[in-house]
Amino acid sequence: KVAKDNECFIVANEVNSFGFLGRNGRGFIDLFNLYDVVNIEVGSFSKFLGGFGCYVGAKKYLINKIRENIIDILNPLPQFMLSVNLAGLYIIRTEKERKKIFQKLWKNS
Repeated sequence: KVAKDNECFIVANEVNSFGFLGRNGRGFIDLFNLYDVVNIEVGSFSKFLGGFGCYVGAKKYLINKIRENIIDILNPLPQFMLSVNLAGLYIIRTEKERKKIFQKLWKNS
């Protein structure tokens, strides 16, 4: 409500929750169903996945604005790192033992 009343965006940093919280490790936005509240989601492939790079998720018009304003720091990842990141994402979605460990950890915390 505060962000809406003041015409602000809500940016969620999923760096430490991506791969751990939510359904299939999709982060705290997913865990608390904040998709309608959060405008921009950012995260890293290096924390949980052991990969490289980061991501920004938002509606198309916001992504276009971001691209217009920070073009100097946007660099594509080498193809082999994309493969590492994709393999990590696959493991997050399919590894049953990981899910059991996190469920137990979540229950005990």
